[in-house]
Amino acid sequence: MPWQVELARYLGQHFRPGDTRRTYGRAARRQGSTPDLIRPTRVVDQEREAQVLGVLIDTSGNMDERTLGLALGALSTTAQTLNIDLLRVVTCDAGAHDLGWRSPWAAGSGVTLVGGGGTVLQPGVDLSRTVKDVPVDMPLLIITDGYFKPELHVPGEHAWLLDSHGELAIPSQAPVFRIRAR
Repeated sequence: MPWQVELARYLGQHFRPGDTRRTYGRAARRQGSTPDLIRPTRVVDQEREAQVLGVLIDTSGNMDERTLGLALGALSTTAQTLNIDLLRVVTCDAGAHDLGWRSPWAAGSGVTLVGGGGTVLQPGVDLSRTVKDVPVDMPLLIITDGYFKPELHVPGEHAWLLDSHGELAIPSQAPVFRIRAR
């Protein structure tokens, strides 16, 4: 099974697609093809709580730009499909940097691969979990190549999105998805 499908299935367990309802208050996108037939459109119900996902991105020099692009592209598409409203993006190399709330389509903007040091993910995990406007039960997706200092504790629900050649340096019960380029 392709890794994108596995990732979408995992995230689908934590996020429900938005409830839709039919309305005649706005024209359907196919209304122009049959102007004499009134068609309702489907709109997402706005009465729901915002769905958010934390994303921790390893920006060390070992990360490949192509792999990171594949990961963020699949994440953006899946987030749009599941109606995930916002992503909390944190980058981490030797230190952690909070990039704030991002729409799923802008998740990768401003992310640069810096390298030049050993990857320590614990500050990024701590920052992702302790920022004051983050829900306590927010799932965290960690995008990494697997080359990081093994002193790591990740509390709460999380998953790993690894480069196809990477291996986790720590034992983990969390799901691991491997990015496979075609």
